[in-house]
Amino acid sequence: MIASALPETVSIRARRVAALAADGVDGEALQAVARALSARGATVQVVAPRPGALKAADGSEVFVDHTLITTRSLQFDAVFVPGGERSVRDLRWDPRAWVFLTEACEQGKAILALAQAIELFDIEGVRCRERLGVRAARSLFFARDGRCKRATRDFIEAIAGEGRARARRSPVFAGAGAAAVL
Repeated sequence: MIASALPETVSIRARRVAALAADGVDGEALQAVARALSARGATVQVVAPRPGALKAADGSEVFVDHTLITTRSLQFDAVFVPGGERSVRDLRWDPRAWVFLTEACEQGKAILALAQAIELFDIEGVRCRERLGVRAARSLFFARDGRCKRATRDFIEAIAGEGRARARRSPVFAGAGAAAVL
């Protein structure tokens, strides 16, 4: 199991992770990573081009939580893009998906891309042949062969690290005995 590869001290409790997908998504990889993230306390929500349910590559259905029409990556702490040839092809040609991923990269969010989903990104200056790729963030984790155990572990650690950095940047509030200034 993916979640057991991490020490118990790594927590991403209360973090929101977007799973960007379209019809033809690799449902097995989506479920495996979602379980690993949920086991550490994160909430995984599926973001897709249209509302309703997606048809996964294996024929199962995946419920859509948010659509690209009404949702921005700014609402999430991290982004996960599972593989699936048809899913990646549809996302590659959807300008809303490009904006979603570009915003996530510009905000420095941790991004996990599996298998074909790597094709959505401009990695090491190699551009997508059919369409310009999203310029990869420094916190992009990927697994070309779809084996996601190590990439998922690194992704979870990056989300936890960002949470610790955010806690250091947040202001210190006055204790219970201090007077509140309105």
